[in-house]
Formats: sequence, C-alpha cells, structure tokens
Amino acid sequence: MVKVILVFSIIFLNCCKSNFTIKKIPIYNNLKLNGIYFRSSTVQFANGVSIYFLYTNGVYFHENTSFQNLDSGITYYKNKILQNVQYKTQPIEKASWGVFRIINDEIILEKPEPSQGYPLIRSAGKIINDSTFYIDNSKEEYKEIKKYPKLFFHFMQLDFKIDSTNKFVN
Repeated sequence: MVKVILVFSIIFLNCCKSNFTIKKIPIYNNLKLNGIYFRSSTVQFANGVSIYFLYTNGVYFHENTSFQNLDSGITYYKNKILQNVQYKTQPIEKASWGVFRIINDEIILEKPEPSQGYPLIRSAGKIINDSTFYIDNSKEEYKEIKKYPKLFFHFMQLDFKIDSTNKFVN
C-alpha cells in the first residue's frame, strides 16, 4: 500500500510541473520589478488590458485574463489578495505561472497555455528601457515561430504583489 501511495505521489508531483526550456534564475538588470507590467491592445487576439507580475527570481504570473481597463485589473488583483488568504501565497492554476529570462536587451517569457492543452508557449521581444518592453513573436512547442505586431508592456509601481512561491515553477 505504501508503494502504491508513493508511486501516485510521484506521478502527481510530476504532473504539476512544466518542463520549461529556460531555467528559473534570479534577474539582475535594470528592468523595474516592484510592480506590474501591463499591455493595452485592440489587436484581435489581445483585446483589453493584460497584467503581468514579474519577479526578481525569474518567475512571472499572468492569469490569461483581460480587463476592460487598467484600474479594473488592479482592483481585481487587490480584492483577490485581500479576500483570499490562499491567493495571497499561492494561486493554484498551473497556467498562471511561467519563467522569464533577460539576455542583453532581449526578454523571453515561457509558460503553459491552457487553451491549447498546456503546451509551452515561448514569447520573445526587446527591452526598450527600465519600464517598457515589447513582445513580437511566440513559439508553441513543436511549431513554427509566429511573428506579430509589437505588444508593448509598460511598468506601473504597486504597493502589493502576489507571492511568487508556487508548486509549478521550482
């Protein structure tokens, strides 16, 4: 019985982790990380405002949620953090967590995509300055790189942030 429980535990723990192609490493550069990055777009596949939390440990959080405007997105996260103790320390959705890496002036973000069966999506672009970057291409596992118009992300300092500790990115 103990062996069966051990085998199922190992399988369960491995199912929770994604096989990222970039490692989580601390980020040491001049990109501001004490707040959020947001993008506002009217591009067909990216309507509304999206909010990304980037952390100094190389992890990022994005719920694949679009908001009507930036204020409604900030209010959404602030209320979630205030109302839900578990959400303060560990949102439980696997597809909300990814890793990012900065190499010179290039930024690479990688996370599982829930709407496509959880393959890894690797997005890349350039850092413009300490508070702005853009993404202009992405690649799903085993597929060709897709190029698209630049999606600009802008920094906004906040006094709250979701804890980056989670079971999906080690």
